[in-house]
Amino acid sequence: MRKNRRRLVILTIVCVLFILFLGSKEKVFNLVKPPTPTLITAKADSFNQITIKTATKTTNLVKKNGVWVVKQQNLEYPADQARIQQIIENVLLLKKDEIVSSNKNRQLGLGIDQQKIELKNNFQKFDLYIGKNASSAQYYVRFNNENDVFLGAGLDNILYPDDFRDLQLHFVNDENQVKAVVINYDGSQLTLRKTNDQWTVNNKAAKTDRIDYFLNDLKTLKGSNIVTNAVISDQPDLTIKINNNGELLAYIKDQDNYYVKVNKTNFTYEVAAAYINALKKTAPDFSE
Repeated sequence: MRKNRRRLVILTIVCVLFILFLGSKEKVFNLVKPPTPTLITAKADSFNQITIKTATKTTNLVKKNGVWVVKQQNLEYPADQARIQQIIENVLLLKKDEIVSSNKNRQLGLGIDQQKIELKNNFQKFDLYIGKNASSAQYYVRFNNENDVFLGAGLDNILYPDDFRDLQLHFVNDENQVKAVVINYDGSQLTLRKTNDQWTVNNKAAKTDRIDYFLNDLKTLKGSNIVTNAVISDQPDLTIKINNNGELLAYIKDQDNYYVKVNKTNFTYEVAAAYINALKKTAPDFSE
């Protein structure tokens, strides 16, 4: 009887160990399996040209003097530097970990057709075809002329939105560097001045948090478009000067939008009227 019990215990232990081995077999295999290499080994800062193609639009991005610009016909616009950098970093992380199909005849059904991104440096060109969504976070992807279609993540910002221009006005980049602000509209002038970390409005004490909100509105001011053929009136509806050198000029376009020029640049931004009207402050807005 004792021998039978002992055999039963041993058998039970063996079965448990066998089950644990089967459950951990895949983990063990993954530990010893060599890691999948990334598709592209080039350095992020080596790229100097990117072309993004969809069924309806082609966007050409070129790096000049270390800064990305959007080329449209004969014009060049400032590009969204942070977005482009993120796109490059995400592409460099791609690996063929999950191959969905190696059948070339299936590619069209997976959306592998016209959508692609081309990255170039001085020595190489890489083509990444982006197909349909495989899930909310992944796309079907093909690399260069290979037949393998695999799953790739982090590619949303390549396709949407399709405007790669930097629509941020960059009128204020660092609020801590602002020492004086002059606001002019409707024939009135308002002066904000910072002395020893204390703000005043028209030489009277102002509330710092109100100034902070206002400066943040200037820092985050963003347009909906950059126009090159805007018909602008002679007199701006609103002017704001920063530190006696930076200047923002806002001209009425229509009841919903303004044309805005910043620091005498060649670009005219179209900005929603609600954002510009929010900058038309009075002394009580900063002191009460």
